[in-house]
Amino acid sequence: MRGRTKSRNLSRVVSRLRSSLRERAEFLSQAGGSRLETVNAAYTSQECPQCGSIHKDNRQGDRFHCPHCHYIAHADTVGAMNVERRYTDPALRERIRVFTPKEGVLKILREIFERKRALSL
Repeated sequence: MRGRTKSRNLSRVVSRLRSSLRERAEFLSQAGGSRLETVNAAYTSQECPQCGSIHKDNRQGDRFHCPHCHYIAHADTVGAMNVERRYTDPALRERIRVFTPKEGVLKILREIFERKRALSL
């Protein structure tokens, strides 16, 4: 395989895998009496759940440490907290859609952080 053909085939495999994973997750959630919801996960492991600060240095391996408010937690816990907030906060859910580009998510999150910071001064 060369160039485009290889890329096209890989893309097809990834698409099928993603579809299979989604179907399996839907089946398991229904079997367990719950439902599957999707949120945009961009920056969830880099965003501080306490103050909203976003920086790639917030996360060092499994450890999350916010230099802004000094919040410390396990990085997976921080990611899960942010995913939950994106689902349960109606205003955030309205602004950050599943297909919002990563750059757009970052811009929205930074605006929210700056607004919070300005209010606390």
